[in-house]
Amino acid sequence: MGRDKRGNKINSPSVLAKLYKLYLLIENGSYPSISYLQKSLELSEKTIDRYISY
Repeated sequence: MGRDKRGNKINSPSVLAKLYKLYLLIENGSYPSISYLQKSLELSEKTIDRYISY
């Protein structure tokens, strides 16, 4: 499995699906607030920040 900088497994299907959904939101120019992402993607703020920081 692929791992991020911290050694966490990142390519589980659910994580990839959530990241792809996040990517599509950004691509479409409808980048929402962090609180909206937390609700719609069920990710914690730290997790979202970690992926955005790449």
